[in-house]
Amino acid sequence: GWLGDREEDDVEDHLGRPSWLNIDDRLGVVFSGTGDAVYLNRHYYKPYRAIADDLTLSRQANGQAVRAGEEAGSLAALIIPEQAHEDTPACRLDVLTGPVQSACLVTDDYLAAANFASDRRVCAFTRTRCEEVVVYAGATVVANGDTVRVDVPLNSGSACLLAETHSLRVDGDTRIDSTPDGGIFVTNTGTDGLAFEITSGEDAARHRSVDAGETIRIG
Repeated sequence: GWLGDREEDDVEDHLGRPSWLNIDDRLGVVFSGTGDAVYLNRHYYKPYRAIADDLTLSRQANGQAVRAGEEAGSLAALIIPEQAHEDTPACRLDVLTGPVQSACLVTDDYLAAANFASDRRVCAFTRTRCEEVVVYAGATVVANGDTVRVDVPLNSGSACLLAETHSLRVDGDTRIDSTPDGGIFVTNTGTDGLAFEITSGEDAARHRSVDAGETIRIG
């Protein structure tokens, strides 16, 4: 807000590693990284052109040697314009584990995935299983034990944004295939009968069952 006479007038705030930030009720940021968040409140400008502060979401303070193929650091962020600060903490951003040269982020209602490899492939992204299994248009979801895997076909150097179509509350092992025409097929991959509830999407609140090794369509 004011102009200083020397660099020492700048104020640097070290914010640690918060899961979210909000800037003046104008921009919400939900993020995770390998470094610390730092806000630089500038007061000294040479030469003076405009007043501007700096916000670094993930600064790694110390230099490091990195061999070819090694990761220097990581940062995943969800940017929400025009968001009030009281709404930001409720926003979700999950980073799924995938093969090398790939990335997958999940937030409310959407999954974003990218394939940086030189070949087309089906990228398998995994996460810890939650109470509900979420289905995404055009992807295959495999729930087995405590793990959920999302298989996404991706061309070389491409990315996609998949919308959530359904969520299911299911206890057993299952595979859920979502086809381009909107079909949702649930396969019981366990050895016993499987009962589940559709908790969102078409037919929400409906209870269904499927025998071991069988497949039914729900969408």
